[in-house]
Amino acid sequence: VTITGIETANLTGGVGVNAFTVSSWTGTANLAGLTGNDSYTVNLTGAGSGAVIVADTGGVDTLTVNGTAAANAFTLTDTVVTLGTETVTSVAAEIDTLTVDGLAGGDNFTVSALTRTATITGSGADTVTAVNDVLAIGLSDSTLTRTGLGAVTITGIETANLTGGVGVN
Repeated sequence: VTITGIETANLTGGVGVNAFTVSSWTGTANLAGLTGNDSYTVNLTGAGSGAVIVADTGGVDTLTVNGTAAANAFTLTDTVVTLGTETVTSVAAEIDTLTVDGLAGGDNFTVSALTRTATITGSGADTVTAVNDVLAIGLSDSTLTRTGLGAVTITGIETANLTGGVGVN
């Protein structure tokens, strides 16, 4: 279904498995998958002003947010993924798997306010940035860990800028 000229779309799935895909959206999209094992894919433009709000009530649910082939600057928090003025909002307890894929280009992923578990994927000259006042920050080839915060799985990231806070780190 192609929708044009709509400012707000409220899309509700049934109790079974639902798959939602939102691309190049400039309005507000409210997505609700209900109790099935639902998947949500949001393809951002990097220049739009759309807002996608994901609310789910059960099942094992996944949210994938894709950037563009150009350089993207993502900010990830527990409830919002932002690229420019585009936002994707979800509740951590309702989404079991959060993946943010920068696609091609030199992308930056800022995860300082992210306490939930997530996966970040890049395929250009990509950077992850975390500034956290925690006891320990750990980094391996595939995982960023911060004491008391969710692990961030990283794939295709070339640079990590990790900064502790004013406390003992």
